[in-house]
Amino acid sequence: MGVMYCRARGELTVQPIAWTRWHNVTLWLVQPDEVIRQFLSTSPLVEPPDFAANMRQLMRFMLLHPEPATRSSRGAPLADTAGTPRILAEAPGWSAVLCH
Repeated sequence: MGVMYCRARGELTVQPIAWTRWHNVTLWLVQPDEVIRQFLSTSPLVEPPDFAANMRQLMRFMLLHPEPATRSSRGAPLADTAGTPRILAEAPGWSAVLCH
């Protein structure tokens, strides 16, 4: 993982993510919080109280969007037909920069 925040430039870099289909994700969705913390955390004893709920939300997202490289959570294409990444939105005070 590279540097995410450059203090000198005031830039925050968010790298693209990808995942493969998690075939048994539905089994994890029904596990108790303790089991999710124990097996899906690198530090289960110090996770915040909402860790398991956040993990379930992530798992539901992965079920709904099994191919993240092609669509955003809103269903918009992430790249044009030539494969050039699209800027989906910019928040006030932030701007997107295409990194190579």
